[in-house]
Amino acid sequence: RTPTPTTASILGSEIHTILLDDSVDIEGKIVFQIENNGLYNIAIWNFNSKELIKIVEEGDNREPSFSPDGNKIIFSCKSVSSQFYQLCTYDLLLEKQEMLFESDYDKWGAQWSPDEESIIFVSSEKPYAHLQVLSLSDMQVSDLFPNSTSNQSAPKWGDDSNTIYFIDDEKGFNIYEGTSNSVDSGKLTDFGLDDRPDINSSNTHIVFRRLYKNNSFFDGNEIFLLDLSNNDQIQITDDEIGQDWPIFSPDGNFILFSSTLDTIPILR
Repeated sequence: RTPTPTTASILGSEIHTILLDDSVDIEGKIVFQIENNGLYNIAIWNFNSKELIKIVEEGDNREPSFSPDGNKIIFSCKSVSSQFYQLCTYDLLLEKQEMLFESDYDKWGAQWSPDEESIIFVSSEKPYAHLQVLSLSDMQVSDLFPNSTSNQSAPKWGDDSNTIYFIDDEKGFNIYEGTSNSVDSGKLTDFGLDDRPDINSSNTHIVFRRLYKNNSFFDGNEIFLLDLSNNDQIQITDDEIGQDWPIFSPDGNFILFSSTLDTIPILR
C-alpha cells in the first residue's frame, strides 16, 4: 500500500535549496546546495541540532549526495579559474575536499553505488549528455548504454549496485531502467515530462517529478509514485504549485521535496 504523505516546512524561505538522491543520511542530516551570489555552496542541515552548516564555500559546487556510510559527500565542483565542472568528494571526518579526476568535460549528477565500489555520473563528453561509471578499484571510466544517442540524466542505483534508473529524453522525458553491464535500457514511464527519480530502500517504489503546463520550476509540477510491481503511477501532491527534487528518507517511510509557495522554494 502506498501511504498518503503529510508535508511540513523544515527550512525557511531565506535560502534556495536543491536536493539530489541520497541527500539524507541515516542520522537525519540533509546535504544540499545553497545559492550565494549566483554561485552555490554545499551545506548540511542537522534535524537533531536544527543547525545549518556550510562545508564547501569556495567556487561553484552543486548536486551533493552522501556516500552509503554517510562519511563522505560527492558533488560537482568548479573553481573560479576552471572552465568545467569536475567530480569532488568531501570527507566529513577529515574535513578534506578532493577532486576524483580531472577532464575537459562537465561531470554532474554523481551517485555512489550501495556497495561503494562505483560512482555513476553524467558527462558532456559526447554531443549529448550520457551516463558513465567510475570504478573506484582502478579509477577507470566506462560508458553506459552506448546504443543510446539521446540525453540521459538523473541516474540512481538500485540496491543491488547493478540496476540503474535514469531519465532519457528520446521521446520527451521519461524514466528508464537498465543495468551497469547492459548496452540497452527499458522505458518505465511514457508521459513525456517525468524527471528526477529516486528509489526507496526496498526497491519497490520510485518517486519522481511530473511537469504540467509549462517546463517551469514554478508552474504546476507535481510529485508521483511509481509502483515497480505493477507500474501503477500515483499522484501524491496536487497543489498546482512548483514541487521539485523529491527524495525518500533512508527508511523509505517519508518523502522530502522542495515546494514553491509564493515562488519561494522551501523544503517540505
